[in-house]
Amino acid sequence: MPQVPGQRGADHRSPHPPQLRAFDHAEELDLHGGEPGPGGLRPGRPARGGAADHPPQSPAAPVHAPSGDAPVTTRASPEIVVAIDTREQKPYRFARSEVKTLASGDYSVVGLEDRIAIERKTKEDAYSSLGQGRARFERELQRLSRFDYAAIVIETSLPDFLRAPAFSRMNSKAAAGSIVAWSVKYRVCVFFAGDRPHGNALTRQLLEKFWRYQNGDADAGSG
Repeated sequence: MPQVPGQRGADHRSPHPPQLRAFDHAEELDLHGGEPGPGGLRPGRPARGGAADHPPQSPAAPVHAPSGDAPVTTRASPEIVVAIDTREQKPYRFARSEVKTLASGDYSVVGLEDRIAIERKTKEDAYSSLGQGRARFERELQRLSRFDYAAIVIETSLPDFLRAPAFSRMNSKAAAGSIVAWSVKYRVCVFFAGDRPHGNALTRQLLEKFWRYQNGDADAGSG
């Protein structure tokens, strides 16, 4: 278990239902920049315009995630530049990125900041947001609901999420129930990426898929 530039209040949300997805295995999400495997991602908006060739891909560039994380190889389209919020303390790495202030979320695409937003959370972040930070988190979801596409990427698996951290007094089933309910209510997709490297790769793919749809790539949903 997430509009028009300069007009955040307009309702141009996706007709697709929100998704609650768990990526627990490496084969479900390509860490090397390829397309997702079986049960792959479905971006939140239909393609605009006719079919277009896939944009050329730049050579794979190994990117080493900070703080001892496993290296992640990214292969984003040359044209896409990922926008990283200035408040993101432990940002993901991308082939091309720009640090700037975002109204909502931690990641977006430069030029599409009012249309797509991705929020990154660790398991501990998620429980804190669902507990003491509950009211603030719901306000953030309300803001995310106004985007064409918005998602929350949680750096843990669903089974691990159901084991509440020691500091949290919140029942794990109640936490999962809140995520499901709010995902449906605010139409914000929630993905359990498994770990940080998969969260990095998933975020890149979501941003790139959305960018390709906005540039008329009718094949962006394949794979």
